[in-house]
Amino acid sequence: MGGSVIRNVLTVANGATTSAPLELGGNQVVGIIIPASVTGTSMTFEMAVLPAPERALVSGDWRTVRSTAGTSFTVTYAAGDWIVVDPDALSGTQFLRLVVSAQAAAREFVLLTRPRL
Repeated sequence: MGGSVIRNVLTVANGATTSAPLELGGNQVVGIIIPASVTGTSMTFEMAVLPAPERALVSGDWRTVRSTAGTSFTVTYAAGDWIVVDPDALSGTQFLRLVVSAQAAAREFVLLTRPRL
């Protein structure tokens, strides 16, 4: 039921506020594992769809993920948390990245994905 869960490591560099992008490849995000040491207590998300296969993503391609009410989709966390994510909340995009507070060191966030049902 639901397919295998895939572990995807997204790194936020020292001093950075966005993670490396993850190409979802038709998968859905079902969970997030927060590093044991982390700066900040909440994250939002940005999505992008590659406009042409021969072109790389550029900064202008990224858009904030928002709810139908127009508010940013936000996850509140503490260090070491395992967060459950509604699979539909972040579906429908090709690329996804995390937006967090500037990190005091490089941090690895884990996004758990599974094939779309």
